[in-house]
Amino acid sequence: MSRKVEFPKPENKVKKIWNIILVFAIVVVVVQLVNNNKSQSTISNSANEDLWYSGGTLHSLKTEDWRNATYKNKLATCADWAASVKKSRGESYNGDLVSMRRDARNILTCVEEVAKEESLNMKLTEVVASCVILMEADL
Repeated sequence: MSRKVEFPKPENKVKKIWNIILVFAIVVVVVQLVNNNKSQSTISNSANEDLWYSGGTLHSLKTEDWRNATYKNKLATCADWAASVKKSRGESYNGDLVSMRRDARNILTCVEEVAKEESLNMKLTEVVASCVILMEADL
């Protein structure tokens, strides 16, 4: 009795390719928005040093760098990403730092889970884009 070999349907490959393209497009948008937010900031860094949402420097780094970063740096970076996601949707926190901190912590938790795997050394923007897609309803 011969067995029939089934090959994956072409549309499944196309869906995978489109999903990959979508993730990279989101990454590009998030990076551009983060960079745009930083360049438009008019508040000096020294005045914001004690604020939890300022001073994030991990935006364009990798998971290895994330594992070695301080919690404050991680949270501040995640705050930038959360604000960028809101802005990309035409929304804003409008000074609601409680909601912003909640969203930043949710992103931080997701990135922490991925970054635990030491064999991975992914770009953080790719990880965050995936996290944002997974948490779409929560942000």
